Amino acid sequence: MSDDLAISMNSQGKILSRHGDPSWDMSPFFGYSNIWKFDSRIPADTSPQIRGELIAIFKRLMLWAMYAKGESYSPSTLQAYYWLVWHLIRFCCTNALSPLSLKENLSCISLLGESLSSVKSLGKTAEFFHSVYLGREILGFTILTLPQLETLASNGKLGEGYRQTACIPERIFFAIFDKSFDIVSNFLKNYDSVRDMHDLCVEFKTEARQSGEAAGQLNDESFSEKYGFSFTEYLEGNGLMQVIRPCALGNKVNLMAFNSYLSRVRFAAKILIFALTGMRRGELLQLRFGCLSKHEDPKFGEVFFVNGVTTKTQRNPNASWISSADVELAINAVERLDQMLAYRPDLPKKYQQIFKTELLFGSYPAPWNPFDFEKLEKRGIVRGYNIQMLPLKGLFDEEEFRITSADFEQALRLTPNLDRKIFGVGKIWAFNWHQFRRTFICMGLDKGVSVAAMSWQAKHGGAAITEYYGKNYFRMPVPKSITKEFLEEQANLLELTIKELSSDRYVPLVDKNRIAERVISESDEKGMRELIQNGQISARRTALGLCLNREPCPFGGWDHIADCDGCIHARADRAMKPRADAMLSLIDADLAACGPADDLLRQSLDAQQAAVLVFRRAMERGEHGQNRQA
Repeated sequence: MSDDLAISMNSQGKILSRHGDPSWDMSPFFGYSNIWKFDSRIPADTSPQIRGELIAIFKRLMLWAMYAKGESYSPSTLQAYYWLVWHLIRFCCTNALSPLSLKENLSCISLLGESLSSVKSLGKTAEFFHSVYLGREILGFTILTLPQLETLASNGKLGEGYRQTACIPERIFFAIFDKSFDIVSNFLKNYDSVRDMHDLCVEFKTEARQSGEAAGQLNDESFSEKYGFSFTEYLEGNGLMQVIRPCALGNKVNLMAFNSYLSRVRFAAKILIFALTGMRRGELLQLRFGCLSKHEDPKFGEVFFVNGVTTKTQRNPNASWISSADVELAINAVERLDQMLAYRPDLPKKYQQIFKTELLFGSYPAPWNPFDFEKLEKRGIVRGYNIQMLPLKGLFDEEEFRITSADFEQALRLTPNLDRKIFGVGKIWAFNWHQFRRTFICMGLDKGVSVAAMSWQAKHGGAAITEYYGKNYFRMPVPKSITKEFLEEQANLLELTIKELSSDRYVPLVDKNRIAERVISESDEKGMRELIQNGQISARRTALGLCLNREPCPFGGWDHIADCDGCIHARADRAMKPRADAMLSLIDADLAACGPADDLLRQSLDAQQAAVLVFRRAMERGEHGQNRQA
């Protein structure tokens, strides 16, 4: 790296720091005075001074984090990375080690963990070093190996300062999800009756205030005196008693119980949205009316999107989260609760728009109770990390959340430094909101969702943090019996596919390509299975056909077909002709929408179009060959 490389410039274009400088002025990045020093003595004047190779590695790691890592970071995250590398270099300097020799020194990892335990942003430690491992080819060196990362992640002293958010065991996750779903579904099913009950309570309280009477308790006696039937009779007649009774304190089914029920509906809806989108808490609090949209997909049918704002990595006011139909119930429930609130008689005009446009996820500010409207000014502030389960007390059987041996084993696989003071066999699972996000990510990755797709859904700056969420350097083991069964089914499917290669269905992109015939001739009925199991025959699906290359494709995966033209391993599947036509129609529409400034997009679309046309012509060539034979 050239020492003359400009690192930072001020607003007038003047270079403040170059790569070869002993320190970098990073003030333009942070908006305040901030100097990154690379050659300072650590930790005191009598300590060794950072020199030579250590400075070069220090700078290379910081440049990589800023530019080559391929992710967008906030200033606070970059500063946290600077201090992490600073502590790494300090550790090496003090112990006369090179960072490049750590991978060969397993015994030093516990000492490194002790040194890193003093870092303020411990939450970034494991994720950063994992991303350094993933970027080892770009960096040109390896700092820590995967076994060392595993040791570092489970380091006791490191874990005391920072513990990764626990992943909720599947049994407990679905217990709270199913109950929350039932609460929301019953609310929407009985919405008309709930709304009538709500309006009666508002009317009763409003008239009491206007007449100068004490608002007092709305109970059976006062309700009967005004309307001719009791509060409980109304609830029983409209089928609401069974859902409100669990919210009552003792046997007092009164207005307080009704208010508690409405708060619990909102709480349950909040759980569903977290569990079905993987959102952050701050993102949930910025949802608005009409945030749900639906799109008809030709393959998957109706797809649901929750639309909002994300600001954690890079601000995007038009962010979207893919979800399922169940999220529609949760959002509809919150919208209806807010619509009921919008008509409270004492609502100041300046707050009316809030109730009509924003989704509120706090406790239910009932129209018949006094409410501090100034709290709405702070509605975007996320307070509290742990979930207080009081809102669902009575609706849940606490025993459903008692941790079994199987629950605890599953939780430890994904979070090895789980806090034993909070989590343990026989204890009630201690929920927090972020657990739903991590569980969503872990479950998605476990079910086969790609890291890239999950990174987009989670609104992460890049793939490294997504992998950290899902793996933490551990993989959930699959039982051997299931693994064997899965491999047998894969072999059966591959055998059927290979037998079809000599048919007219699969057409080589390179004319006169006889690879299929060679494959079939090499493998008779008895020997084919052995060739498959030994990896001597391969046939992987692509977007428009098959790839017969036994080695990993250097150009991409399932959806990358731009480099298939001219490849002897590529085959077009004539059954995919409708898909090819649909892809061409989409590309034509995108090309027509390109503007003068969209040169790069147009080039990309042209390349995609050319690739699909290659497959399309091969499919037609196969049809002509079949017609000639007929």
